[in-house]
Amino acid sequence: MPKIADNRLRSLVSLLGLGSRLGDEIRVQASGPDAEEAIIQLSQAIRNGLGEACGKAQSCAATNATPLPEEQPLLGQTNDDPNTLSGVAASPGLAIGQVFQLVEETFEFAEQGTDVTTEQQQLSDAIEKAKQQLQTLKADVISHGSSEQAAIFDAHRERLNDPELTNCTAEKITQGKSALINTVNG
Repeated sequence: MPKIADNRLRSLVSLLGLGSRLGDEIRVQASGPDAEEAIIQLSQAIRNGLGEACGKAQSCAATNATPLPEEQPLLGQTNDDPNTLSGVAASPGLAIGQVFQLVEETFEFAEQGTDVTTEQQQLSDAIEKAKQQLQTLKADVISHGSSEQAAIFDAHRERLNDPELTNCTAEKITQGKSALINTVNG
């Protein structure tokens, strides 16, 4: 049975947090001078799967949807075999490759900031540097012939402008927190 959610989406983070699945009903409303065009474009993007391949007809419209199996919880899954790595599938299929051991790096930053102006500038510099790095990654992926996959970097760049994230960090900076600890730890 489709879910009906009443979420107020004002940013990319809100949209990602919606948690909708194929077959769910989504009602789109907008306000402002370009609201009608925004609704048309967003509705079409949702119907087209937001860039994801959705099957034979490449249409994700719920009218052609088949019920999905119930999602399994991600927490609490264990495996007693030391030669088996448990993971979470991001997409269907099979992956074959080399295994690398991930060594967790620890970062230590002062929790308290020096002053609001300095911390705000550090945050601004970090966001600009991240945007430049994402643009470089996108250009590299495009140069290797994967322009469709490169669009993910635009979404990450948009997330750097998301008011839900930037306002929260800015508020913590005005409360005396370090910009670096806020950008690393949220």
